[in-house]
Amino acid sequence: MVKGKSSVDTLQESVILANISKDKAMIELFLHGCGDLHSLVAKMVYPDELKDVPVEQVKKLRPDLRKKAKAPEFTFAYGGDANTLIGRDHIPEEEARQIEANYKKGFPGVATYQSNQRKIVMQLGYINTCPEVGFRAHIYDFEELDRIQKQFNNEFWGEYRKLKATNPSHPTVQDVRYYFKRKSASERQSINYPIQARASAMFKIFIVNLFDWVVDNGLFGVVKFCIPVHDEANIEAPADIAETVADKLHECMVKAGAFICKIVPLDADTSRLERCVKDFIYDGELLANAGDAVHIGEHSFQNITQDKEWPIKLSSKETKGFFDSNGPLPTFWIH
Repeated sequence: MVKGKSSVDTLQESVILANISKDKAMIELFLHGCGDLHSLVAKMVYPDELKDVPVEQVKKLRPDLRKKAKAPEFTFAYGGDANTLIGRDHIPEEEARQIEANYKKGFPGVATYQSNQRKIVMQLGYINTCPEVGFRAHIYDFEELDRIQKQFNNEFWGEYRKLKATNPSHPTVQDVRYYFKRKSASERQSINYPIQARASAMFKIFIVNLFDWVVDNGLFGVVKFCIPVHDEANIEAPADIAETVADKLHECMVKAGAFICKIVPLDADTSRLERCVKDFIYDGELLANAGDAVHIGEHSFQNITQDKEWPIKLSSKETKGFFDSNGPLPTFWIH
């Protein structure tokens, strides 16, 4: 079994955001920094608390703020704002608005990109979700929204305020409510859709590249595409060509990523079993000899070489120094 993935999902989308927004702070982090966006966002949104903590040390020294910053990070990246933090996460209004202001100040490229997206979506009537391949998402009721919007003038708003106070069920009042509800949704989509569509396009390009290689090399029916999972592909291949297929899988994923991500490259990982680098003893029992291939699951430890399994949960502290990630390719489904 050969498993490949373009990256963990949130990193993939963050790299896409860095590319399309051309945000200097994100680009610097991914190209020359530690690559830990959670920590960078924490420093940006909590500047006073983390002013003396390097980005590389945030995870170790202030894991509480790094975890706390994830809500604003995902909220703002996908089109939410301070009101989202107030309503969903119950953050006090003053704090939420300060967090949003700090985020925009820390990531001006993202702020400018999102502002432009919000402006043009109601002008165009569609979202350029992936211009690299010509994908668009049309606003299904744009003609109706445009009809309502064209009525907005001083006279209209004067009449609207009277109707809202005296007859809130009047069609004019309902039209305004409908317009701003749909406008808000479309603006959020104009920020989120281009990220999701590009991720989808990259995976489709990867599949085409891999399929062409399989067919061109007479491996159709030999190399099997079992299942796609988000940005991950599970591929079955005979043992004698498994490493070759793994290399090609990685190559096709990186090539697909390069088609979209031209500033910050998107790498890919090939899933492998862990390898025991020195005898591992747990609770007085030898679980693995040096050289054994193992899988450390969330609630179990499997010694693949010895075909044994223990229902135990191991912490990273307990396994540190005993295993590396350079083991063989998995020969079974790992859940």
